[in-house]
This record gives sequence, structure tokens and C-alpha cells, in this order.
Amino acid sequence: MDRIGIADRATGISDRVKSESVIGCDRNQQHIKIRQIHKFLNRLLANERTFLAWIRTALALLAGTVGLEQFTAHFDSSRTSHILSFSLAIGAGLLGGLAWYRWKENEKAMRTDRDMPYSKLLIALSLYLLFIVLVFIYLTFID
Repeated sequence: MDRIGIADRATGISDRVKSESVIGCDRNQQHIKIRQIHKFLNRLLANERTFLAWIRTALALLAGTVGLEQFTAHFDSSRTSHILSFSLAIGAGLLGGLAWYRWKENEKAMRTDRDMPYSKLLIALSLYLLFIVLVFIYLTFID
């Protein structure tokens, strides 16, 4: 399978890739090569969409941080809001970094025709949010 560069990804399948990989082949080989290129591009775009979804989640955590700080500034429990805001901000930063790392590793795997690595990021995010909720419950209702 041909490797497609960043500029080719941005504009679609370039004429160079079409001519090098399809011209000079019989009809069946042309069909197979076009399907390979199509499959490769679909995987690239799926990886981009997944990366953007993780970034949106990180931005939502960051928005939660800002909202928590703004709307709880007038309450007496400033310690609670500061702890939770700090935790959400740290989580947003980590999630953004891990999303980029996951995208990069998947990109490498696709370009070298390896299986994409399994990510435990969803499990980690779920446990993290569970921890945040438990801290919130403790600091708000028990403490």
C-alpha cells in the first residue's frame, strides 16, 4: 500500500498516488489498489475524528473547571471548589496529551501496516471521573 503524506491527506488522494498505483495495472488490480487506498484513508480519517472527540472531552473538562470556579466563588466551601477545579484542570491537560499520544501511535501503526494498539484511555477516564464524583460527594455532603 502506498504511503500518503500530510499534504495528500489534506487534499485527498493526489494525482501522483492515483497514477503511480493504478495506471499500468489490469482492471482487477486497479480495483484492489483503489480499495486499499480507500481503506487506508478511511482509517486515517477515523483516527482524526477519534482524536478530535478526545480533545472535545478535554475541553469539556476544562469548561467544567471554569464553570465550577465561576459559579461557586460566592459559596463558603471554596476549598471544595478549588480542589475539584484543580482536579478537572489536571485531567483536561492529561487527557489532551494522552489523546495526542494515542493519535500518534495509531498513525504510526497505520503507516507501517501494523494493528493499532489498544487504548485503555476510556477506562482511565471513567475511573478518573468516578474519583472526581466521589471527592465531590465527600467534600460537599460528608465534610
